[in-house]
Amino acid sequence: MNPNNKDILTRYESNVRSYCRQLKGVFLRASGSYIYDHEGIAHLDFLCCASALHYGHNHATLKQAISKYLLEYGIQGALDLHTEAKEKFIDSFIDKILHLRGLDHKL
Repeated sequence: MNPNNKDILTRYESNVRSYCRQLKGVFLRASGSYIYDHEGIAHLDFLCCASALHYGHNHATLKQAISKYLLEYGIQGALDLHTEAKEKFIDSFIDKILHLRGLDHKL
C-alpha cells in the first residue's frame, strides 16, 4: 500500500471512527508503547488497542508464548467454546487475581 494514498481507507472504511482520518499517513509497525508511521517516526500510542494491550505492542514474552501456541495449532477465536486454553486461563486468573483478593466473581 502506498502510505500516502489513504483512498481505500477513506472510501471503504466506516465513518464511525472519525479520529483516524485526522492523522497523517499510515502506521506500519508497533513496539512497546509506540507505533511507527511510513516514515519511521515513532508516535506514543494512546489508544493501544482500546486499552487491551496493557503490556504494549509486541512484548517479547507475549510474542514467544503466542508463537508457541500457534505453532502447536492452538485454537483461536473460540470464545464460546470450552477449550484447554480457556480452562488454563481461568484457573490462572482465579489463582492469581480472584483468590488473592478474596473475590468470587465469574468471568
